[in-house]
Amino acid sequence: MLEYSSEELVVPLNHSAHTEQDNLE
Repeated sequence: MLEYSSEELVVPLNHSAHTEQDNLE
């Protein structure tokens, strides 16, 4: 985990959030 930059960690988190929103709609 320490090898990943903060930006690289944020991308997958945001992608998961978008997927959940699409499922709700």
